[in-house]
Amino acid sequence: MGARRGTIWAFAVIALSLGAAAALAQSPAPRPPAPAGPPAQPAPLKTTEFAPIFVGGNYVAFVSPQLIVRKETGVEGIMIQIVDPPAANGTVTAAMTQEIDCQAGAYRSTQVIMRDLKGGEIMRQPPMTQAAKPEAKSANEAFMSFVCNGKLKDEAVPHFADLQAAYAGGKAVLERNRAAKGAQTPAAAPVPVPVPVQAPSPASKPGTSTKVGPSSAPPKAYGR
Repeated sequence: MGARRGTIWAFAVIALSLGAAAALAQSPAPRPPAPAGPPAQPAPLKTTEFAPIFVGGNYVAFVSPQLIVRKETGVEGIMIQIVDPPAANGTVTAAMTQEIDCQAGAYRSTQVIMRDLKGGEIMRQPPMTQAAKPEAKSANEAFMSFVCNGKLKDEAVPHFADLQAAYAGGKAVLERNRAAKGAQTPAAAPVPVPVPVQAPSPASKPGTSTKVGPSSAPPKAYGR
C-alpha cells in the first residue's frame, strides 16, 4: 500500500513538473527594452531672444538675430557685452556694431558705445579704418561664426527674452565663474538699465556708422 502511494505521488510530481515546463514554454519571452530615442534637441534661438556666445574674464558677449542685417555687400550686426565688475571708466555695457565679410573672414567695427549702470553714455570708440581678422577664441570670432553660419555653436545655452534678462544672466555667469575659481565676488550691484538697441538699417551704406540706442557691449579691448 505504501509503495502504491509513493508511486502515485511520484506520478503527481512528474505531472506538475511537466505542466509547469509546458506553461513556461508557452509564455512569451520578456521583451528587450525599447531603444532610447534621439536626445531632445533644444529650441533654436528666436528672432527676439538674446543668447551668450562668449565668456571672457569679466564680460559676457550676447547676440540676437534681431540685431543682424544681411546686405548685398555683407552683413552688419551688433554684439552686446556685459562687463562685471565694471571697468575702470565705469563701463558696464557696450554695443559693438560690426561689418562682417564672411567670405574673407574679416570684420570692421564701425561703432562702439560704452555705457554706465544707469545707461548713460561714457564714450564712443572711432570706427576701424580697415577690416581685420578676429583673434582665435575671441568674442569677435564667436560673433562672426554666429553671423555667418546663422546659428549658435551650442543651442543648449540659455536664451533670454530681452536685454534686462540678458544683463542679469550675464552677471550671474560671471559670478559663478568667480565662485568656481575661488575669487572674491564684488558687492552686488543693480542690474544695468536696459536701453533699446536699434538694429542697423538695411539701407545704410557700407562704411557709415549706424545709430544705436542706449545698449550694451564693452570696449574693443574686451572683444578682440
